[in-house]
Amino acid sequence: MSSEFPKPPPHNIEAEQALLGAILLSNEAHARVATFLRPDHFFEPVHQRLYETITDTIGTGRLADLVTLKPMVESWQPITDNMTVTQYLGRLAANAT
Repeated sequence: MSSEFPKPPPHNIEAEQALLGAILLSNEAHARVATFLRPDHFFEPVHQRLYETITDTIGTGRLADLVTLKPMVESWQPITDNMTVTQYLGRLAANAT
């Protein structure tokens, strides 16, 4: 039975948010996943772009946190009319466990 629209891959936005928040709080969390996790493994496009930016930043030997990422994401399209990517990063870090 063929479908006109392919099914989206399985995804968990909350898990993506938790991982990104954990990395923002401790870049050591990135080292644990960097060998197998790629930006395209994220379902949410902004998460893909954030993970890629974090990976690139860490790859140059710099810390990837709210302070260092802010200038990199300030020009990105807002998440919603009421939330910039910078604000979203803050929320990810605040909600991280």
